Amino acid sequence: MDFAKKPIVVIYIDNNKILFYFENTKQTLQLDIPPNVISNLDLISKEQLGLLIDKFIQTNNLKHLKLDAIIVFSQNSAFEKDFPQGLPKDKEADVQKFIDIVPFEDVLSKNYVFNKKIKVVAINRALFEAVLNIFKQENINIFSIVPFSVLQELNTELSQSIDLAFIAAKANSFTQYSLISENEKTFGEDTKKTGFMQKQNIRVYVLTGIFLILLLVLVVLVITTLFPAGSPQDSQVAVPTSIPTPTIREVVQPTIAPETQEASVSATITPGTPVASESSF
Repeated sequence: MDFAKKPIVVIYIDNNKILFYFENTKQTLQLDIPPNVISNLDLISKEQLGLLIDKFIQTNNLKHLKLDAIIVFSQNSAFEKDFPQGLPKDKEADVQKFIDIVPFEDVLSKNYVFNKKIKVVAINRALFEAVLNIFKQENINIFSIVPFSVLQELNTELSQSIDLAFIAAKANSFTQYSLISENEKTFGEDTKKTGFMQKQNIRVYVLTGIFLILLLVLVVLVITTLFPAGSPQDSQVAVPTSIPTPTIREVVQPTIAPETQEASVSATITPGTPVASESSF
């Protein structure tokens, strides 16, 4: 790409502001981003961000300029971590874990190899795509998107300060370190990164596991409700314990002859013992 045909602008994205450095005029402009548009690197309103950038471009008479731009994500607007080079499989899992904990719904990440280490940089893809599409609508061509920490690894001049003029002068050489390639600038479902798909798969697995646990709990509750503890099983028939019925027997009194009966009665009557009465004086 012949960059001499269009002026180059460096668009430096920080967590709460965007800096614009124009190589032809050596001018730097700043656009402040309110928290109701972007908060903690999370895109709150894409529409408001578009209106804000459009108003900024119109106010600074940039609307009809055809510009080539390199976007630089500051260290405050990206997540990064260094890993040793020649990663074993367990270290590759650590890299994926790092990407998974980046607190965005959709993450764009890339691994950069520098002097026996691998630098993993991750940014909010929703914010990235919104900025890219907004500038495209404003007739600004984005030819490279590079993390500032990567530029610091490549150039010691940037280790102490943010030199946007230096970045503009070397913008052509930074293209190979772009977060996305030229053919990835048109976004669609097929350009979603593998890490995001893996996040979605993990989410599906977690939800499936929760569903199975809840289903198991429901089954246990149904069983305990229909068959409470201590109740006989359906296959068993409760047989009542048989209680022996007492047998009533007729008691037959022996027949006693009248004479014997009279004798018996008289034998049982004892003559009264005479009681001595006291003489009254």
